[in-house]
Amino acid sequence: MVLVCVHLRARGTFEIDEFIGFSTFFWAMVGFGIGLSASGWSLLAIPGLILWGILMWISRRNPLVGLRATPCTDGLSELVSESGLRCLTDEESLGVYRINGYLLVGGKIGNFPRWREIVRCIAMAPEQRTVQGVIIGLIYLLPVPAGIILGDGIVTALALLILAVLDYLTVAFLSVRVFQRALPEDCREVMDEYKKFFKESKKREGKRVIA
Repeated sequence: MVLVCVHLRARGTFEIDEFIGFSTFFWAMVGFGIGLSASGWSLLAIPGLILWGILMWISRRNPLVGLRATPCTDGLSELVSESGLRCLTDEESLGVYRINGYLLVGGKIGNFPRWREIVRCIAMAPEQRTVQGVIIGLIYLLPVPAGIILGDGIVTALALLILAVLDYLTVAFLSVRVFQRALPEDCREVMDEYKKFFKESKKREGKRVIA
């Protein structure tokens, strides 16, 4: 499963909304894979953690691996460039996300009447702090000590899978909450309006949103 995740991420498979969700899922599955191998033999945690470090290093060097997006058009590009960020967009997504000097703007954000305010607000939001990144990384790696403690077996595999899913949901929830608290005060109203629009739009598409 981990190898499938790596393969999909390397192919430039995902639009903006899909990319954000898959990135969280990817790290949860890597943590699950390391924990599962360590449950059979605890020393396998060492190469597993080395692999984690390599993947993390690659991700830091190119955080947009797997993303299918194009540079923004003139109007949107100028709006984003005011904040010193580079802008990428697609055709189908609704989200707006800030990642490592980039602002990812879904192509359907224009369906939201106050989309310019949302773009400005998210562009002004601070980048994720190092401490937050470390905490998130530790959450993803919880299956490793759990696997070592529980040992080999089907029950362990199921327990680690459940833990990985909980890690995924926890990180997604915390990321949203931390980001919302970091927004400027005058952005809260339009962000609440946008969240409602986003959830309703995804619901019509038959998709669930963690927020």
